Amino acid sequence: MRLAKAATEEAMSRRDRYHQVRENLHVKEIMVEDSETRQRYVLVYNLQPERS
Repeated sequence: MRLAKAATEEAMSRRDRYHQVRENLHVKEIMVEDSETRQRYVLVYNLQPERS
């Protein structure tokens, strides 16, 4: 579990660019690698807040 948390924090701290998918939706793909494994993260940023 500790390794997963470290990988997640590393992915979130990357300064890669977001790609605009729609007017309000931006996405970026991040690959986190260590000596044994490689993990792919996809971060999605929605510019419009949820409607209630």
